[in-house]
Amino acid sequence: MKKNNNIKQLKEIVNNDLFFDLHYQGVQAYNISSANEYEVITGFRKCNGRYYFIDRNGNKYLASRYDRADFIAGEMLEQKAREEETVADAIEGIEKTGKTKILIELAWEYRKACKARGINPGELVDSEEDNAGNVYMIHCVEPAKDEEDNEDNENAAACEPSMFAGILAKMKNGARKVCEKVATVAFFAGAVMAAFLALYVAIVGLTALLDVCGIDGGSWEAIALSVLLLFTVIMDFCVFVELNTMALFSKLFKVDDFDGRIMEFTRPFSVVYQLIKQSRE
Repeated sequence: MKKNNNIKQLKEIVNNDLFFDLHYQGVQAYNISSANEYEVITGFRKCNGRYYFIDRNGNKYLASRYDRADFIAGEMLEQKAREEETVADAIEGIEKTGKTKILIELAWEYRKACKARGINPGELVDSEEDNAGNVYMIHCVEPAKDEEDNEDNENAAACEPSMFAGILAKMKNGARKVCEKVATVAFFAGAVMAAFLALYVAIVGLTALLDVCGIDGGSWEAIALSVLLLFTVIMDFCVFVELNTMALFSKLFKVDDFDGRIMEFTRPFSVVYQLIKQSRE
């Protein structure tokens, strides 16, 4: 295989499809950042004509500056192939037996593939978890009913669990979704409250600083200093508190972010600098 063939293949994919994402497991990329020994890469993007690896926290790493880019690209392509094989096996199961199970991380890919092929993905009837902690969604297709023997075949189901079991499964899934929504609302509400508390502490600190410096609160000097600190140190402090509060809740209560991943703690950083940096990339 020619050198850089893998990265070229990834570039061709995002040029055509815009996105390349790994949904089940990412790929460990060593020395791609100075913050950690390795980062878990879960995506590949094209932005402003340049190509980036994306880690599970949404951070971007310029592919052209990473010396192991082609190796990581090859690992990502192999992992994607395994995901597609898993989805294909699930589709084969639903076609042959009318029943299948699929990893929850690949559930959307499974439904999307079924729709593209014109296959009935079946109804979600239950879920199960294996010893490794992987959660599987169980789908089942209701057997076609014979119109002439409607009453006789009403209870006959080749793969469908009993009506009572199906109702219980739907109730279970519905309750889980409600709990997940409540947890998500509480998750973000707690983060917002922490950010407002940080803002309050920062304003109190700013007031104390003006008093120590002997600056009148209504003077132009006080206004200029307040505006300067508000959009630099105070904003950075509030964002830092909010992000790390979200990461704390995410780890304690196993609440995922919008990408379905557990959030990580972050170090203090300049919001303005990051915005300028990303606008130039």
